[in-house]
Amino acid sequence: MMRDYAATLTYASEVRAIQQRQPKSEFYDTVSEFYLANAMVWQNNDESAVDRMRALLARFERSGAVIRVPGMTATLAEAVGRLGRSEEGLAILATSPDRQGLNAEPTRFAEIWRIEGDLIAACNQPDVVRAECCLREAIDISRSEEAKSWELRAATSLARLWQSQNQAKKAHDLLAPVYDWFTEGFDTADLKEAKALLVELS
Repeated sequence: MMRDYAATLTYASEVRAIQQRQPKSEFYDTVSEFYLANAMVWQNNDESAVDRMRALLARFERSGAVIRVPGMTATLAEAVGRLGRSEEGLAILATSPDRQGLNAEPTRFAEIWRIEGDLIAACNQPDVVRAECCLREAIDISRSEEAKSWELRAATSLARLWQSQNQAKKAHDLLAPVYDWFTEGFDTADLKEAKALLVELS
């Protein structure tokens, strides 16, 4: 969730080592391998890692698991988008239980809307109005839940979209108050990205 992929690789490898020393848990094995593959996508643009994520998610769903499926589906969709396949990412996101009205993981609603907005904005022919609607929904949900980290991500995405539409002041006025709320964590990826964008918008 912190987008610290180097740490993800370390901890996922530790889980793998623990799994080799004791009776295996399919749950922990699948989840750790899934996020290990995701880290490889973001660090190395590893195409094969996406295929691995897809297979692991299918295995997870076959096990009867429900609660983590929306978050993992959204993570897979975002990873596919990372490799420049935004339309494919949107198709994956549409299969999420939350998109089908099952509400399996409500704490991820804001992120799912944010990822959809980012994927739409990254399409070859983006529907800017639809992307903005998704990102506004992500912000509204985040605010209703007082989830500032999710709000920062969504606000950063919407500010970047507005920047591309030559609306720098509007983008700055949206993002600055959210960024200024934070008093720690400035070494995290989200806050670094938001600060860099604010500098561009100034």
